[in-house]
Order: sequence, then structure tokens, then C-alpha cells
Amino acid sequence: MIDKEKFNFTENDVEKDGHVYCKICGERVDGETLDLPFAKFTPRVMCACDRKRKQADEERERLMKVSMLKNSCFISPIQTQYTFENYLKGNDQAYQQFALELSGVLYLGWLGAYSISLRQLPNGAWLGMAAVGLVMLVDLGAYIFGSLFGKHHFAPRLSPSKTWEGLAGGLVFGAGCGALIGWLGAPVLPELGVWGGLGLGALMAVISPFGDIFLSMLKRGAGVKDAGKLLPGIGGIMDRIDSWIWGMTVAYYFVLLLTR
Repeated sequence: MIDKEKFNFTENDVEKDGHVYCKICGERVDGETLDLPFAKFTPRVMCACDRKRKQADEERERLMKVSMLKNSCFISPIQTQYTFENYLKGNDQAYQQFALELSGVLYLGWLGAYSISLRQLPNGAWLGMAAVGLVMLVDLGAYIFGSLFGKHHFAPRLSPSKTWEGLAGGLVFGAGCGALIGWLGAPVLPELGVWGGLGLGALMAVISPFGDIFLSMLKRGAGVKDAGKLLPGIGGIMDRIDSWIWGMTVAYYFVLLLTR
């Protein structure tokens, strides 16, 4: 018998002869039962309806990216004209302001959109939570190892507190926590697994710190200490989500690589 609670039955599912079928297309949607260390788990597989929904989601995502590109093409001439007029009025730093404004649009609009793309994937809610959790765990591991053993700085001009030792500690901690999430979270993250979790954690450890470094570079260029005033004392909202933005982007492509 299929455990309906663990299998995540939907209103379109029907149980017959010990298996689960889609009411709409009639295809079987239960995979081979996995005998995990702590429980047995039957993963869900895609039927024709799921594949159709996935194709629709991919097409919607493609149209969204096309729309973003068109909006960028519309906004850029306006920004260019504004920058030109600003320069003619005597502002010699107008081109730097233009570069910062454009990078902000791309940073939040382009990379930030991958959080939506990740959410739209099958099981995207759990994958998104795993990605954000791994980014936070990587930061924790890097902070602990950097505080205890950090001596060699790898970006002293932009982020004096970041060290190679902290990066290595975040890599080990992130890979280990990713493997643990892949193992313990198998019932809700069957596409990840132990090795997938380990790989995702390692990628997060390598890529996500550069989100913080990139934002530090933008702040140095703008001559400000904090990215905003809404959360005083910790640098603003952007300082909280800069690594998440890069982490979501990496997680999206990594999951596509695992599932295709």
C-alpha cells in the first residue's frame, strides 16, 4: 500500500492495484520504492500532465526573460539620455552613476529573477528553502573557521574580514550540510540525494561569497558604507540577501543539471 501522506497525493491521483495513477492522463505516477535508512519512500514521477505543466512553466519563464530584455532595451536609452544631459550640466561622474544604476537593474532584475525560476521548478518551494538554508550554513561555517583560523585575506580592499581559511571552512561545512540535507530530506527532495546535496553545498560555498564581495564593490564605488537604512547596523536589506541572489542562481542551474 502507498502511504498517501508521504507520497503527497493530489486531487488528480487515484490508487489502483497497489499503484498510483493520474486521473486525467491515466499514466502511473509512483516510482520504485526507496528503502532509506530511516523509512521507506516512494518518489513521484512525472506523467503526461506534469510534463505539459512543466513545458508551460518553461514557456512562461522564457516569455518573462524576453519581457525583461525588452524592458532593459527600453530603459537603457532613457538612462543614456539622462546621463548625457547630466554630464552636459557639469557632472563629470555621470558615467559612473550610469554604470552603477545599470548594474543595479541587472543585479536585482536579472539574477534576482532566478529565485522565481527556481520556485517554478517541480518541487521548487523545497529546493528554494534548501538553497537559502545552505547559503546561511555556508556563511556560518565560514564565520566560525575564519574567526578561529583566518590569517590570509583574499579581498582586503572590498571585504577585509574574508579569509582563505574562512572560505575553505565554508566549503567543508557547506558540502557536509548539503549532503546531510540530501540524506535527511530525501522524502521531500528526491531529486537531490546525498551527492547532489554535497555538490550544491560546495557550489554555494564557492559562489555565494562573491555576492557579498560584488555588493561591497558597488558600495565602495558609490562611497557609502551601508546598502540601505531599513535595517540599520547590519548594512541594509541588500547586505542580507546579496548571497541569496547568487545562491538561487546557482541552485537553479544545478537542479536543471541534476534533473535533465
